[in-house]
Amino acid sequence: MLPRDYTWLTAQNLNTEADVIAAAATIYFNDDLDEATTEEELDSLVTAAHKNEIDLATADIITQLEDRDDTEDAPVTYSWVHLNEFRLFELHNRCFAWSNSGDLRDIIEEVP
Repeated sequence: MLPRDYTWLTAQNLNTEADVIAAAATIYFNDDLDEATTEEELDSLVTAAHKNEIDLATADIITQLEDRDDTEDAPVTYSWVHLNEFRLFELHNRCFAWSNSGDLRDIIEEVP
């Protein structure tokens, strides 16, 4: 399973920079959050990433999200049915999330 912008939003699932960017996209492109709340949530995400030894700053994340290709403007949203399936695949190490085309190319090399 190769879902775009998917991450199981718990600190232990923020294992790579791609996981953090996927989680950040969900926050950054959420129209229901005001600017202050968005920044607060991104800062919290960066703190969780640092605990997992992923060295990113909030500004780095925002830059990456703003530099996405036109075809990758906003994150994909999934229904609870899809999310449940992704989690099942993830529990069996068969879910490989990606955020941009470069990540997709890299992650395909990991597919068994």
